[in-house]
Order: sequence, then structure tokens, then C-alpha cells
Amino acid sequence: MLKMSQIERTIQLENDIILPVFGQFDSNIRKIEKSCGVQIVNRGDDVKVVGEERGVHKAWNVLNSMAALARRGEEITEQNLEYFISSAEEADLQELEKVYDNLICITANGRPLKPKTMGQKNILIL
Repeated sequence: MLKMSQIERTIQLENDIILPVFGQFDSNIRKIEKSCGVQIVNRGDDVKVVGEERGVHKAWNVLNSMAALARRGEEITEQNLEYFISSAEEADLQELEKVYDNLICITANGRPLKPKTMGQKNILIL
């Protein structure tokens, strides 16, 4: 049951991206809940975020960004998660997600080189 000052927002995640987004033993979700002061509940494809408006908005943005990475087949690392959490209120997350779309080059051993932050993107492009 929602308290008077709480809101609820739902995001739908496909079954194949729930595990990467939630992390092993739901570690990613626990970190988001703690940093945003929200509760996250999974029911089938629906993931509900409940809490104060500001925290719900921040957590919902982080979940959307993580889902976008997972849909592209990218690994969600602790560094990605920390960056999304710290940037959720400060930066335009659509702009942040574009950073992950930009392949800079292929290394000598055949691995793609992609910037992990907007600062890295600016340096690598120069």
C-alpha cells in the first residue's frame, strides 16, 4: 500500500534482460534501492518502483538505461551501474546512453573500444 507522499512507476523488461539488469542475487537492484531510497518489485515482465517522487524518477531512469544496455547485448558492470546512478539526476540519460553506442575502434586483439563516460568519449575522439 502506498503512503500519501509515495508514487509508483512501472517499467516492462523482457525476460531475457531481467537477469542482467537485476544482477547476480539482485545485487544491482539492491544498490539502486539503497541509493535512491525506493523499493523495487518484480512481477513477471513488470518491474515496479515505489517511493518518494524524486527517488522513483532517479531509479526509473537508471533501470531504463541499464535495460537499454542489456537489449544491445552489453554487459552491465558495477562501473556502469555506479555511473548511471551518479548521473541519473545530473545528466540527460538519453545522451548518456548514446555514449555506449559509439564504437571508437577495434583493438589489435579484435576487441571493440568504447568510451564508458562522456569524458572518455571526448578524449578518444580527439
